[in-house]
Amino acid sequence: MKLLLDARLNAVDSAKALTNFAGADKLSSRLSLFAEEFMRQVNIHEAKTNLSKLIQKAVQGEPFVIAKSGQPMVKVCAYTPPPDPAGRLGFLKGRLEVPEDFDSLGRGEIQAVFEGGE
Repeated sequence: MKLLLDARLNAVDSAKALTNFAGADKLSSRLSLFAEEFMRQVNIHEAKTNLSKLIQKAVQGEPFVIAKSGQPMVKVCAYTPPPDPAGRLGFLKGRLEVPEDFDSLGRGEIQAVFEGGE
């Protein structure tokens, strides 16, 4: 049992470590699939009884699978929030200069196009 647990942890650690070279995403996802095969599996009763402990382990990077009658039903892993798009607002502040007449640039040409002129 200990050997199997060590293999699971090593597979998960290897999947996490592969991020610094081209093609890392593809290899990392393959290793993650491999690690899922060795992921800890608990039955529903055990999950209900030890949910707090299991969730804490999942948050620390040890996902698990909840099974019913030996059949995997749900994978539980830590939630990673998406990046905040609002954090990008203003990232060019001070680097660009917008002319005062920006709203009227090309007004004559645009008006001519709509009125049928050139």
